[in-house]
Amino acid sequence: MLDYTLSKLPSAEFEQLCRDLLQKRDEVFIESFKDGKDGGIDLRYAKCRDKNIIVQAKCYQTWTELKPKLRNEADKVKLLNPSKYVFVTSVPLSPKNKNDIKKCFTPYIQTTQDILGNDDLNNLLGLYHEIEEKYYRLWLCSTNILNTILHKNVVNWSTFKLTECFESKNKFVYNENYAMAKNILDKYNYVIISGIPGIGKTTLAEILVLEYLKNGYDDFVFMPDKIDNAFDFYDENKKQIFLFDDFLGATSFEPASKNFDGNLASLINRIKKVKNKKFILTTREYILQEAKLHYERLASDKIDIAKCTIDLGSYTDKIKAQILYNHLYYAKIPLSSIESLLEKNKFLLIVKHKNFNPRLIETIIVQKLWTSSSAGTFFDKVYDVFEHPNRIWEVAFNKLDKTAQYALLILVTMPIPVMLKDWREAFLKFAINTNSALGISCNEPSWKNALKVLDGCFVKTDRQIKIKIAEYFHTTLLKTSNKIAEFFNPSVIDFLVDYLNDMHETINLIIDNVVFADQLTSIFMEADQFVKAQRKIVLTEDNLKHMSESVKTIINNFRMHKSVFLKSVSEFTDVFEYLVKAQKIFPKLFNNYIKFSPELISNDDFISKQGSPYYKIEVLQIFDDYIDYLDKTAIIQSIFKDLDDVDTLDSFVSYIVDHSEVEFVIDERIEEKVNTIIYDNVYHLETEDELDNIRDEAISIFSNLDLNGDDLIYEIDNKIEMIREEAEAAAEEEYEIYKDNPNHSYKIAKIDYITDDDEIIDNFQSLRDTGK
Repeated sequence: MLDYTLSKLPSAEFEQLCRDLLQKRDEVFIESFKDGKDGGIDLRYAKCRDKNIIVQAKCYQTWTELKPKLRNEADKVKLLNPSKYVFVTSVPLSPKNKNDIKKCFTPYIQTTQDILGNDDLNNLLGLYHEIEEKYYRLWLCSTNILNTILHKNVVNWSTFKLTECFESKNKFVYNENYAMAKNILDKYNYVIISGIPGIGKTTLAEILVLEYLKNGYDDFVFMPDKIDNAFDFYDENKKQIFLFDDFLGATSFEPASKNFDGNLASLINRIKKVKNKKFILTTREYILQEAKLHYERLASDKIDIAKCTIDLGSYTDKIKAQILYNHLYYAKIPLSSIESLLEKNKFLLIVKHKNFNPRLIETIIVQKLWTSSSAGTFFDKVYDVFEHPNRIWEVAFNKLDKTAQYALLILVTMPIPVMLKDWREAFLKFAINTNSALGISCNEPSWKNALKVLDGCFVKTDRQIKIKIAEYFHTTLLKTSNKIAEFFNPSVIDFLVDYLNDMHETINLIIDNVVFADQLTSIFMEADQFVKAQRKIVLTEDNLKHMSESVKTIINNFRMHKSVFLKSVSEFTDVFEYLVKAQKIFPKLFNNYIKFSPELISNDDFISKQGSPYYKIEVLQIFDDYIDYLDKTAIIQSIFKDLDDVDTLDSFVSYIVDHSEVEFVIDERIEEKVNTIIYDNVYHLETEDELDNIRDEAISIFSNLDLNGDDLIYEIDNKIEMIREEAEAAAEEEYEIYKDNPNHSYKIAKIDYITDDDEIIDNFQSLRDTGK
């Protein structure tokens, strides 16, 4: 039986839920009324053989809260004198509680069947799954789910993404890609959905999420930016589904943190072996292919075997027609524009167009292209979009005023999503400093007007959602004043990058006036690293000169923009990581244009500033030839104090072995800390791959430091053997299940397709009924 805590719903939504459940149970229409004083009536049965049946819904947490309210409600009921009274509450009720309520409302409540408590409502939700599905906030207010994600920032993104899943549902058309991805998930427990931009990868992933949540999965975890999100929420005892959208980058390949491919492979291998987890990943196909050149683990057949590639060739004309129809149906387009599409069945030219892409349709709807079309010309506008896909953003962009245009050009330099206040700060600095050259309005009203024009078309904004921790068991998710912004979809980024690539002077102005460190690294690249498939701005020699000055300023005043959860969403957590990753992006810049000196980075920076020990070591190694002025012995001794993981310890040991000039004495204190770091890391590992990796690193560390680590290596070997034995036992158990049911097959959802052009045409005629 379901066990939702319904008191966590807002009162108005609880009342609506009660209405829908009673309507379904009693097969009758029930009237609802606006918020406010109800005089004892929340709901009322309509057209019920002249009977006056009213319903009162009370959203409380405990019987202690509810009981004192009953007498006041009873007095209201006497004045109303209904023929029947139904009392519904979110409070769990015992038989005695129900008898007390019946006695209080005698003679209007005639049977305890007309008294429904939390358990009764959960029972009805179990009977009427379509109502349970409609009220998705139930899932977010579930104690089980909140227990998993309490204090975790990813709950906010999971909430946003779940809302988007429901928005996608009405427009989705079931097709063989769904069946293929579902079968892969059922078989391997994970799937990588790849394909060209705009083909529907994310939408397919969202529909799969809803499918598994509907069929008994407890938790949904959306991973907004890194693989660690999954490890944070992983619970062996829960049925969980994880979604990692654009896991290799939104529009181009973005190398992630150290050991990303190893951690990803470990997570996939773990999920493959259990029965209560599903893992969905999406990426553009060209990004996946480039990532395989960078990550050895991604190139292996073990990872690729669960890939589901969405190919436009698998979209028959019938499926394309239904995709177009669904978008038009829910868009409330004027009848004159609908007629323009239906005239001589012109919409078939869209369905059969060589550039057909669901994202183009979505963009047409969001931009409300019909508002700029005269009667009878809507089809021509739509067809032109398919003939020239980039032109739809170009036309809309050129219609914006200068403030809105440059606001977008600044936003495209920032990793998304971004807090609205950070975008505003970055834009206003640019506008103020370039006012004499560009004449951009840089006051607050101009900014707000630009945001109003852009929101809902080029960008979308939303409010941050947080949980009131202090009232964990007694509240729903609340909205705060922190707003975030992101692009409407990646095609906007594609357009803006293309647009900027031919504007070298504007690029210089943007580079000269950045506020946040990651503005320099998100979309820029050097010419000799350019890959045509990537959406990057290629820097000229002149751009690199401007970049060198800006990098120096950024390093001395290091700032990153923040996410909605007040954590960085950039690739960089500190200035040392920034230096390492920026050098990989701009090797020519650092080799030819940037001169290291104590003014750029000093001993004090290494010793006093917060930063990852791993990246401090990397800076010492990468820029070894440029930083001879540093006291590396003092820096190394400082770094050792902060070491706490084996990967960094391994890098640290390799550095002191390779740099004999650095003084580092191995004593008992050092030996004790080395053993503690390795032991603590081993203790928290749970997979064979992870333990094998740390074993190799430990052997290298002990050997290089000339320490005896036999006892610790023995413990690692024992733990690996134990995991192997558990895996063999689980495999044997699965084989026994298979022997008992060798013909087990996976269910494929029934798919109803339009069968031919005549039926497509007949179906589209009904669009006239949707026109305004």
